[in-house]
Amino acid sequence: NAEYMGRFNGTVSWAATEVLKHQNPRDRAVQICLLLDVANNLLELKNFSSLMAILTALQSAGISRLKHTFPLLPEEYEQIYEQLKQVMAMEHNFRSYRDRLRKIKPPAIPYFGVLLQDLTFIDDGNPSRVGAREQLLNMEKHSMNFEAISSILAFRSVPYALHRVDKILTYLRNFTALDDNRQYKESLALEPRDMKAKPAKRVDYSPQEGSLRPELDLTDAHFLDDMMAVMTDETYGDGQYIIRAGDVGHSMFFIKSGMCMVELKNGKAFEMNQGSFFGEI
Repeated sequence: NAEYMGRFNGTVSWAATEVLKHQNPRDRAVQICLLLDVANNLLELKNFSSLMAILTALQSAGISRLKHTFPLLPEEYEQIYEQLKQVMAMEHNFRSYRDRLRKIKPPAIPYFGVLLQDLTFIDDGNPSRVGAREQLLNMEKHSMNFEAISSILAFRSVPYALHRVDKILTYLRNFTALDDNRQYKESLALEPRDMKAKPAKRVDYSPQEGSLRPELDLTDAHFLDDMMAVMTDETYGDGQYIIRAGDVGHSMFFIKSGMCMVELKNGKAFEMNQGSFFGEI
């Protein structure tokens, strides 16, 4: 719990500081767009925890008051921001988030704030012991706790197939974030309360290379039928190579079950699991 909260709060502070380190409102608007790109990809990866952290940063006291910055966002990014906020909205006990969580498959990283809230309600609303002399354990309460926790742990049953990027890890580990008080002071220094608005055009922003998660679009039903008609099942055992660097590529592989290991020339490796694909088509 303490480790999770530390990581969540650290992500919030990092995102807010990234915005406030820019002196120019247009640069701050560009940084917010970049954070929204990150948040949008976190949603695709089903990392609701980090998604909520970035949204929390953008809605924090020091960032949300930047009335000379947010109007500079492109209309597309204003819409993205609103859509992401709707996903994690607190209305109706996080109904939108809960509905989405029930429909997805692992791997995923839930927002643990909702789990902690549920566990608190279960604990406060149900006695731990029942019976005439309170000698019996309240098994119904324990069952509710079990259901709440196991539903979250189930998202760990399938690992993520992500490649470690050392440059990003080093940057984040060495980043010095501002605390809440310093964030607000910096925000006031950048945009004082009596600062007058000046006419300004929205920033012209395009996602940076690599900030969009690649997807295979299979919305064309005819294309999907044609592709399925020529696909065949192949089974590979432990230690068996599927394809090697330098081989002529002529096939597209979709992992139906299990996982495979990708070994890089630099000696590093990462896993690809069910639903991943690779090769050439």
